[in-house]
Amino acid sequence: AKLLLPENKEKLRSLLLYHVVAGKVLAADLKDSDVKTMNGEKIKVDVDGDKIEVQNKKVFSADVLANNGVMHTIGEVMIPQSMDGFAGLDK
Repeated sequence: AKLLLPENKEKLRSLLLYHVVAGKVLAADLKDSDVKTMNGEKIKVDVDGDKIEVQNKKVFSADVLANNGVMHTIGEVMIPQSMDGFAGLDK
């Protein structure tokens, strides 16, 4: 709820963009790497066969196609380093 306050609009924007990368990236395109997100920070991608993790969070469903790109579902919200210490957010 704290992120929905007007004074935290940029923090919410940063959090949401931390979950987005540019381009159409399918599971088959993924490899062990650090990937730059749309908020400018990097996330760690680990691939082991069919098992994919992003920031040590399991990808439950991959390659969900949408009109504006591809979605990969993870089990929890990722918190960017730039938001460390923001009250109410736990890693």
